[in-house]
Amino acid sequence: MWKLLIAKNNLMEALSDLNSFTKILTDKGYNGYFHTQGAYAGKLKESIGGYLNNCRKGAAGVPKPVLLLTGYLQWSGEDKARVECSMWVQYRNGKFNLRKMEVTKKIASVNR
Repeated sequence: MWKLLIAKNNLMEALSDLNSFTKILTDKGYNGYFHTQGAYAGKLKESIGGYLNNCRKGAAGVPKPVLLLTGYLQWSGEDKARVECSMWVQYRNGKFNLRKMEVTKKIASVNR
């Protein structure tokens, strides 16, 4: 297993709206499916948007100031190696800023 932790300084400094934020990440290759706060599966924009819509409706409470997005950058099956990605995204006044990203490669487990 290896882990890559990317510091804030190397990521996006400016706050962006949802469309701009997700376009920047998608253009950088983060175009898979994610979960926001452990639910709301979908592409980045749909996942974050689904969470925020439920917050607006009162179904998910008040939006958290830092959202946790999780997903796989590589997935070939439960018994294969995979690459997981966790992103901590600051959300303030309708704007987003990537605060931290962790990319982890998990080696397939061997059945004994």
